[in-house]
Amino acid sequence: MLTPVLPMAALTEGDKTLVRVGTSQGAIDILVGLADGRYFAVQAHCSHAGQSLAKGRLRGEEITCPRHGARFNVHTGASMGEPATQPIACFPVLLEAGKVCLYIES
Repeated sequence: MLTPVLPMAALTEGDKTLVRVGTSQGAIDILVGLADGRYFAVQAHCSHAGQSLAKGRLRGEEITCPRHGARFNVHTGASMGEPATQPIACFPVLLEAGKVCLYIES
């Protein structure tokens, strides 16, 4: 399901914001942002301890969890450093009619 979540103009380079998207299994929190000139959408919680990444530091294409310092690539979801060993989920982003849209499987 393609879901528009915010206007493209709402984000500038290095910005990120938390959005809640409804699915057939309930609402999920997704972190949407703009890093290295590309929009991204990843699960909003660290795979290590479940901490919200919304207040994490975004530097380039890496976001750092504010609790234990785990780092993730926002374009691939890959864990870039301990203590996290598991990736975070990524969601396909489509830019359409000036909006950031996410493809969420229902």
